[in-house]
Amino acid sequence: MFRESGLEEITLPNGLTDIHNRCFLDCSDLHTINFPDSLTDIRDEVFCGCSNLENISLPKNLEILGANAFAYTGYYNNEENWENGCLYLDNWCLNVSQDENYIVIKPGTISFSNELINNTSII
Repeated sequence: MFRESGLEEITLPNGLTDIHNRCFLDCSDLHTINFPDSLTDIRDEVFCGCSNLENISLPKNLEILGANAFAYTGYYNNEENWENGCLYLDNWCLNVSQDENYIVIKPGTISFSNELINNTSII
């Protein structure tokens, strides 16, 4: 929909419940996204490749986080956001390093992205 557009900031409307696959894929200028509390579903690769998107706060009612929803964003690419081979965003575990043979999920983790759930070689 907005794929590879020059969008820099997005404020999504209250009442929005889901964002479909690859909606903002490779929007490399995007640096700010404001989610409504009504958002429950972020599908696969929605923000993948948004290389300037560094500060992300998930909506409090989120139930589904698709595979690679935030892969290769500024947040993903920042090594400081990885903890013991895991990438966390709020209380979600987004990804694990393929270089890790053993990981420990930190206390307080409420869920995993679909990438981890679907990849049985990781869990």
